[in-house]
Amino acid sequence: MNFSKVAVRALTNEQRQIIVDNGSVSPVILTSSFQEIDEYPEESWEEAARDCTGPASFCESYKTNGEPNFNFIGYIPVSNAFLRASLYTIRYYPLQFLNSWKHSWNIYFSPAHRTVGVNEATFAGIKAWADFTDNVLCEKLTDRYYANKCTRLRFIYISTILVVSVLVLLNVNQIFENWERKVVFFLILTIVYTSFVGTLFEQGENNRFRLETDPLFLILLGVMLQKLTMISRRIVERFGLFHSGGILLKLKIKSIAE
Repeated sequence: MNFSKVAVRALTNEQRQIIVDNGSVSPVILTSSFQEIDEYPEESWEEAARDCTGPASFCESYKTNGEPNFNFIGYIPVSNAFLRASLYTIRYYPLQFLNSWKHSWNIYFSPAHRTVGVNEATFAGIKAWADFTDNVLCEKLTDRYYANKCTRLRFIYISTILVVSVLVLLNVNQIFENWERKVVFFLILTIVYTSFVGTLFEQGENNRFRLETDPLFLILLGVMLQKLTMISRRIVERFGLFHSGGILLKLKIKSIAE
């Protein structure tokens, strides 16, 4: 159902009603995802849950504390209905889906202080980094979660990954050893995979996935600065040699002429 938070959520209430009325998708999408099972039409899940035998975690729709049990077997057909509706949205409303995916990227790069699931007990360890992203890299911070903007954080992330990727692929002057290239590729692919999965299948909490990759990003940032410095020094050295060689050649020609 996470996927529907990006895909189905892109549709307006009127659009959802229309595609439900014409039979294209299940009426379960008229209710938000991850609601109590009783909120969904009974015919969409009752047959799967009928005569369920097994542990309570699978057959009971509510936990002992009264909270919804999302492991309940009845959620399987509900989840399948949301998946079909999500694929339908991508096929027939691609631009709206892409706009919703763009919104997921905005949330993905929201500041660390807005990270869902990081409680006070565990936040102290990342507070310095969170303060840095909030005060330096984010141009707009509000109490409303979705209103925050961190354009500079996104720019630094993406540009660093692109520059390091180019440096590794070209490997000018053999600035990377083989083991370094493998490690850097692993870091890049991990960040890219996390970002695409985190934005495509989640909307609202996905910046906590990015927060987990921030240490990898900082390593790549250090690698980029180190390698660019190395390339710059080699260029200066070569320019210096050519410049010195040119001066010596001119002096030699002048002495011969004299």
